[in-house]
Amino acid sequence: MPAFTVAVDIAAEPRRVWQVWTDFERWPEWTPTIQHVKRLDMAPVGVGSSVSIQRMSAQPVVWRMTYWEPRRRFTWATRSTGFTVTADHLVVPRPEGGARAEVSFRVEGWLGWLIGRFLKDLTENLLRTEVSGLKARSEQS
Repeated sequence: MPAFTVAVDIAAEPRRVWQVWTDFERWPEWTPTIQHVKRLDMAPVGVGSSVSIQRMSAQPVVWRMTYWEPRRRFTWATRSTGFTVTADHLVVPRPEGGARAEVSFRVEGWLGWLIGRFLKDLTENLLRTEVSGLKARSEQS
């Protein structure tokens, strides 16, 4: 199935990068492709938590947390007829200081191959935009 990965080195402590990345409702402040984000539950973030994300000129999509490792990794997925999209977000310290952030995006299901290939360029651009915005926001004082 189609999978895409984009990584960026960030001149900020991993804790700061994690803090920015998991403050979901502030994503529109640093990711120009995202119009609105809303947490759909009041419990602390963890497996089972849901977030609605609305990208510019698109309908909101609900993402459900499938993996949560505080200060290191979170994974969420969204499902539609014929396919599931999974996005994995990872923050690791760099030996020379700072952090590396990586986001991976995988499309599965009987329509997954077709959708993944059709949206390849768009997906890669969205991921690059996300990590670029994460880098800029994380490096701010």
